[in-house]
Amino acid sequence: MNEQTAHLVSALGAINQRIPEVCRALLGDCMTVAKQREFAGLLIELGNVLHSHATGREEATANDQAPGELG
Repeated sequence: MNEQTAHLVSALGAINQRIPEVCRALLGDCMTVAKQREFAGLLIELGNVLHSHATGREEATANDQAPGELG
């Protein structure tokens, strides 16, 4: 596993641990607007990391293919 994948998996795990707490707070209507925005920012950042990871994998796969080879 490369460093970028390890970072992504670590970030996914960290977010995963917070999901139940966030769900309870939202269902209990006790999550402040600021906390909602803070968590949304983390999700957006994670989405950007995942998107970058996918782009990197796509480029690596394209570079590994021989000309004219279908993936």
